[in-house]
Amino acid sequence: MTNIDETPADAWLREFADRVFASLPRSDQRRWAQLYLIGLLRDGPQAISRTAEAVPGRSAVQSLQQFINQSPWDWAPVRAQVALEIHERMGPRAWTAAYLVIPKRGGQAAGVDRRFVPALDRTVNSQAAVSLLLTGSAGGIPVNWRLLLSPRWIADPDLRRQARIPPSVAARSEWEELVDMVSELQQWGLPRRPLVAQWSGIPGADQLIGQLAQQDQGFLVGVDPQTKVVPHRSTRADGLRRSPAPTPLPVSRFPAGVQQRVTVVNGITGRKEVFRLSQRSLAFPGQEMASGLRLLVTGRAGQDRTPDYWITNLRDASPRELAALLQLPRVDKPVGDSLHEKLGIRAFTGRSFPGWHHYVTLTSIAVALQNFLPLDAFFN
Repeated sequence: MTNIDETPADAWLREFADRVFASLPRSDQRRWAQLYLIGLLRDGPQAISRTAEAVPGRSAVQSLQQFINQSPWDWAPVRAQVALEIHERMGPRAWTAAYLVIPKRGGQAAGVDRRFVPALDRTVNSQAAVSLLLTGSAGGIPVNWRLLLSPRWIADPDLRRQARIPPSVAARSEWEELVDMVSELQQWGLPRRPLVAQWSGIPGADQLIGQLAQQDQGFLVGVDPQTKVVPHRSTRADGLRRSPAPTPLPVSRFPAGVQQRVTVVNGITGRKEVFRLSQRSLAFPGQEMASGLRLLVTGRAGQDRTPDYWITNLRDASPRELAALLQLPRVDKPVGDSLHEKLGIRAFTGRSFPGWHHYVTLTSIAVALQNFLPLDAFFN
């Protein structure tokens, strides 16, 4: 029943929460989910205690913490509903992938390991995660997550028990987790969009590309300059190969095609950006007869910097469409900053595997509400 003192904004948020958290089996879980979400929206995780002060009783803070860290609710149906809500309102142009390193003190939180971070040029005590975002010209919203677990976490029964890692969870690579998330979005019923993943510096680009191609998933995958490729080889009418197998070359030395200049508008700044783009058909060593892959060598006009190298199977996309897609990972950066800072993924102190997934699910919903839905009336 609607409260007679409820404002239209209050009613909207309550109805939204009812839909998103409908899969939670108990009414108290749905209530704590909505309260936790309100706390995140107001001031981030630091506001949770203030949100709890408005709840009658002395154990609200403990109940909110238990809802995140111990309550056994399934995050997948919640993410699926959020993804469908975002898709309906946003009309994403692509799915984009993000690789996050989350520095941590101590080694008790699930997935924490010492790992070298190329962007920082040093080894960091941290968690690592891959997220999948629905992305438009103005930015992206994360809708699915994977926390990366090393064999150490999987093989040690004490670590598994302490972090409450489910028996079905295994040590998997970044690319395997991303492929699994793409499949999950399809299972949720989302219309397919091209996947844009800047995978330079992350292992397994060739495996990622191979699996996506097998699934007939359109993609643009950024690769390291040293990634080895060969020209695509066609066959003669009699079925014989036209020439001997070519020598594999790094993409940085692969002969480029004709360079084109393409102008696109940055969805955040509104400024025009000029891309230099060239294309050439290719294959991976041992797969010379496979067709449909192209190498894109890209740069920005007026910038003297190392070009970026992308491999795509989007054969029918125009240069302008490709340039617009290549711009999308950069417009996701404000979302990553918000997740790290305002919504506190870096500051989250929970140690369990389910707790981490619960928390990032709630932060994803908060990011969606902050960026795409009418919230001004809530907190004035």
